[in-house]
Amino acid sequence: MTSEIKKIRERLPLYVNGRLTESEIAEVEVALKLHPELATELSEFNKIGMAYQSLESEGRAPSNTIYAQILSNIRSNEAKHADISCGRDWIRQLIYFIQKMFASPKIAWGIAAAQLVVIISLLAGGGFDRRYVTLTAPSVPHDQGMSIHIVFVASTPEGTIRELLTRHGAAIIAGPSADRVYILRVDEKRNGEGIIKELRKNPAVVFVEKAY
Repeated sequence: MTSEIKKIRERLPLYVNGRLTESEIAEVEVALKLHPELATELSEFNKIGMAYQSLESEGRAPSNTIYAQILSNIRSNEAKHADISCGRDWIRQLIYFIQKMFASPKIAWGIAAAQLVVIISLLAGGGFDRRYVTLTAPSVPHDQGMSIHIVFVASTPEGTIRELLTRHGAAIIAGPSADRVYILRVDEKRNGEGIIKELRKNPAVVFVEKAY
């Protein structure tokens, strides 16, 4: 039963986005009736999706008010699930949902996605390690160039991370947070947007967006 719930939970973002088949939709809707906790998670996904869709129609960037609402929802959900082992699964699913939901070319959804991932990370595990991590040589000044948020697959060897970042002229200036979010800095002489596109193609990278 646990594996079945996990499967349905993974489908919730796709259910919200209308990307499931009719049979998959039917399975999700049956599970929602049987498991109230799934219905609660779906409600949170719907609230976030509706908030950002309304902003898309207005053609402007997310406001601090929306961020405050989302932050409040996350805190509320974490408080309700403080003693439930699936708490972090919910956080990971929210990150996944953000990545899938905010693919619109009309607005720089990367701003929202990157900032929300950081918010979630701070709530989930006590924030960033304030020490600079020296996986790469400190060749990029911390006050120059583009900043990037990045999450690697948990099992990625340190050597692989070092080689990947060095190849792209990036250095870690903070992190990782409890949810493995690093802040990178890319040399201002390099094409930061191009580097982000290349990093997205790497199987060791779970999430990468420009930091604002």
